[in-house]
Amino acid sequence: SADANSAVPMTVHRLNQLFDAGHPSNNVSRAGLVVHQHDNTEGWDTGIYMPQVDSGFAERWSTSVVNRRIPGTYNDECGIVIDPSAVQVLCSYYHDMVSWSTGCASVNMRMDSPTSKPRETPYPPDQLKDMLEMSSEIQQRRDPAQTKELWQRGNGEPNTGDASFWQGKYNEVVIDGKHYSASLPSAVVAVFYVEGGDPDGPACAERTRSDIMEKYGVEEEQLPIVVYARSANSTHAFHSPP
Repeated sequence: SADANSAVPMTVHRLNQLFDAGHPSNNVSRAGLVVHQHDNTEGWDTGIYMPQVDSGFAERWSTSVVNRRIPGTYNDECGIVIDPSAVQVLCSYYHDMVSWSTGCASVNMRMDSPTSKPRETPYPPDQLKDMLEMSSEIQQRRDPAQTKELWQRGNGEPNTGDASFWQGKYNEVVIDGKHYSASLPSAVVAVFYVEGGDPDGPACAERTRSDIMEKYGVEEEQLPIVVYARSANSTHAFHSPP
């Protein structure tokens, strides 16, 4: 694994820079921030930073790309920001594609308002830019009130029947789980929770950072906890906890 002491700590200022500068690109380091949130692919008794060992999730892990134009996230829970060097994209899509059970094999097309360039299969790695263009189109075309309502619904898995999962409130980017895991602990550059989100968010973020610190000997100052103000209109998307 990577040297726990070699990584340069990620600052709130730098997170905001990357978030603001993110744009559709096949280069994940230019696309914005790659984030993973608690989605039960991590195992019940471990931090949310590691996919379950000896499972399909160890091979493929679900993330999202967020930036100023596509701030939507999978849920309201805590999450991690992943270093681009730890990301190898396997496939992506502009809304949830049920990778839990199908991986990159198929998607579920339930959009009430399809994109200008609809696609019935996941995008391959060399078409990440095309996916992000459609994700941006979707997240930018809604009025703020409707977008906010979508983000506040459907927490957890999409098998609840909540149609908001299929409306593009977030994108799904499936990455190589083994490459990510081999890049730990430097693969995680920050831990976050959503402002106004799940009440357990701050505690979940603390638990996740503590798990990483204990396992890898990472110092607290090397792994910041930040608050994500999930709105395209926020002056600063990330800020330090109160």
